[in-house]
Amino acid sequence: MKENDFLKKVMVISKNIMENDKKFHDFVHVKNVYFNIVTLLKYEEGDKAALLTAALLHDIKRECKEHGTKGSLYAKEILESIEGISKEFSDKVCGIIYSHDKRGFQDTHEKKIFYDADKMDAFGELGLIRSFMMYALENITIKESCSRYIEYIDSTYNNLFFHISRELVYDDYLKNKNRALKMLMNYNKIDLIYE
Repeated sequence: MKENDFLKKVMVISKNIMENDKKFHDFVHVKNVYFNIVTLLKYEEGDKAALLTAALLHDIKRECKEHGTKGSLYAKEILESIEGISKEFSDKVCGIIYSHDKRGFQDTHEKKIFYDADKMDAFGELGLIRSFMMYALENITIKESCSRYIEYIDSTYNNLFFHISRELVYDDYLKNKNRALKMLMNYNKIDLIYE
């Protein structure tokens, strides 16, 4: 099977899975990670087919605790059901998926590229909205959400593996961090009024 035909097939499978009850990491997130990989591969060498396949399948079990582990097992089932996919390729894709949510498990160049591509989505507008939606589920205040978001994007930015990854998201990183800082300052002004 040609690479493009294979990726289209996996994309259809992914879209069907990701459009069902995925609130935060839906198919738009999958596409963003996919295109982040395409961009990073202009600067870093890696196995394009394995990385793009991993992008399409990496959050298929996102609703589960240890979603990288469970997602890699489900991805293995999917890949084994497609004729002509080698065990070596399947193992590589599943290894990338397994490690993507575990900082420190990125022991190959491809895993580092993938980690950055996934995290880079946090700096876009949808990443900002997604974060605050998740904070709302924790029933914390907007003020606390702003503080947590600033800590999160600082940590995420500083933990990107490649300089080019930081360069590509830098403007969005600053814009969203400043947005959260501005909101936090407004809450701090209100606190001063009542002291």
